[in-house]
Amino acid sequence: MGNSGIPPFTTVVGLDREHIEELRAVWPTWVAFRPEIMANPLLFVVDSFSEITHEELQWFHHPNAQVKWWVGDPESSQPQRDRMLAGLVHSVDFVRTPYYLKLDTDCVAIGPGQWIESHWFENDPVFVTSPWGYTKPADALHRLDKWGDATPEIAVFPRLNVPFDPAAPRVRHRRIISYVFFGRTDWTQKMASLAGDCRLPVPSQDTFLWYCAARREDFFRTVKMKRYGWRHINGLSRLRAESMRALQHTEQGIGAGACTS
Repeated sequence: MGNSGIPPFTTVVGLDREHIEELRAVWPTWVAFRPEIMANPLLFVVDSFSEITHEELQWFHHPNAQVKWWVGDPESSQPQRDRMLAGLVHSVDFVRTPYYLKLDTDCVAIGPGQWIESHWFENDPVFVTSPWGYTKPADALHRLDKWGDATPEIAVFPRLNVPFDPAAPRVRHRRIISYVFFGRTDWTQKMASLAGDCRLPVPSQDTFLWYCAARREDFFRTVKMKRYGWRHINGLSRLRAESMRALQHTEQGIGAGACTS
């Protein structure tokens, strides 16, 4: 742990052509309001097929940034989204800090203030992130149960057996969402190794990691990150507007309180 009780962490950001534009919109708010991100390492996981250049990445000034160009499985016909979600899990192999912060590019830091607490990391949780209320598609957990049954390190634990309607678009249950996600590095590396090279059993980083923790009964902590000054926003124009609003309010001395509901 650092002097503050907060462990060193590496911020991990997935990028392709769409998401680099989102990051351009929100990056100034991260720099302005999240000094811990600038004080700790940064890892860009970049889609190798996106034609993003080193010059473009240099726009995001950071004193300790590295780039992992993610190819995935060259023999696979995975959709691009699935391949990059797998990359966010498997690229944790390149993290050298005890924890990492997987941060989505559609997250705006809305103002200064306390956004990370030392007590979140007491008892070494395997991750700290926001709670959520459903999984989609509805059969995803059933598919993970089948994968777990075929994976010896998981099969020793009971199935989750979450009931679901095959005709429904989702299944409602308590779980997590990972737009602001502190993961314990050693644990994620272990779960990634169980998933196999460059793949996940289902195309969802947070569903896969939540499932592993829930079935193995590994300790994790849920925190409503919205209350700590984050806004998770769909749409590039809305991201730009919210980022501009947060920066302008702070410049004017109005401020957007970090602990809002």
